[in-house]
Amino acid sequence: MNVTPVLERHEIRRRCNTPTVTVLVGPIGTCGRVWRRWAQEKNRSVVTLTTLQQAEFRWLTALCTQCDLPRLALKAVARRLGWDGEAFGISWNNKTSYERCRFWETTYPDPVTPALRILCDLAATQDVLLPHNLAQRLLGEYADPLGGLRDLFSLFGSVCSVETWPTLLLQPEAEVNLTWLVNMAPILAQWVFQMPTLAWAICVPPALWQSYLTLTPESRSKALLREGAVDCPPPSPHHFAQVLAAAGEQEHAQPVAQLLAHHGADELVLDAAVQLVQATRTAAAPEQARSAAERFLYEFLQLLPETAGRWELNASLDVLFGSRPMEVDLLERSRRLVVEIDGYYHFRDSDHYRRDRTKDFLLQKHGYVVLRFLAEDVLCHLEQVRDRILEACRHFSPGA
Repeated sequence: MNVTPVLERHEIRRRCNTPTVTVLVGPIGTCGRVWRRWAQEKNRSVVTLTTLQQAEFRWLTALCTQCDLPRLALKAVARRLGWDGEAFGISWNNKTSYERCRFWETTYPDPVTPALRILCDLAATQDVLLPHNLAQRLLGEYADPLGGLRDLFSLFGSVCSVETWPTLLLQPEAEVNLTWLVNMAPILAQWVFQMPTLAWAICVPPALWQSYLTLTPESRSKALLREGAVDCPPPSPHHFAQVLAAAGEQEHAQPVAQLLAHHGADELVLDAAVQLVQATRTAAAPEQARSAAERFLYEFLQLLPETAGRWELNASLDVLFGSRPMEVDLLERSRRLVVEIDGYYHFRDSDHYRRDRTKDFLLQKHGYVVLRFLAEDVLCHLEQVRDRILEACRHFSPGA
């Protein structure tokens, strides 16, 4: 089923300032992939949440990563005054602290919000803050973090398109109940009624959705969620098993198909699995098998709420390996976790073995934890690989 037309209608509603939450009803993994694929087609990033804790901070951090907010703040001020943006920026950077204070008191016609003052001061001093530090500083000025985001929306609405800003996806862990959805609904409603142009989606299993519709009383938040419901049909494990068996994976086709279907895999993940089967069951070059395993594992991790949107494929690090920056197969940057995929040739070839051990030592020396898996095990022992990665994610907390 193609849900893209429905998602496009939701986006049109947001452009018209109509509060809208996209409720993706289906397996959590399937729903998450539907939203991320739609966002990717729009060149928009996705902030994936398992709860709404620190949602404001995480969204603003993503925005700070994507945009030069101090420069945009100066542009917004110039536009409000009807001045040339470039000329105003040069003039502003030459002002003293006292002159900037006088500008706010005597020239700027609107109330000066904390966010506006901070960003314009940063533009003048040319201080550079890391995205999470800037987000922390901006929200720290507000007793209500949502109020801080509302100020930013109001400020930047005239100088950049909110249709390019990060989207939010509430993709809960597998074990969620009716109480969870009842608690989340009014908070989501508060977000979208205050900032209707912000793109929000929530993944809800079908049984939970039916319970919510049947057992909960009518409310503004329930009407909002019901209006945004989109069906995302579950995948067929039988179809997955047939495709994997036809590709050459006979022994593990059924359990792998069940696991993929359980996590809501789609045809893109299945295609990556087929390529991995073909690469490891034929006389393909070792590097080809390794590459196929990397791609499949990366796509699979996008299905899991705990790992979706957090892993990078073939990422570069600020660690030299020889004379070049080190590249790793998969990276969870916030937890400093690295996954490396090996083929049997890594152990048959002494040079490869020595190179990998040196790479491991350098990664550990710089504070990274390395998980290594055989390319063949990525599919055949997918459940164990999944559990090892999830255990590492739970054990190692994200860095500041």
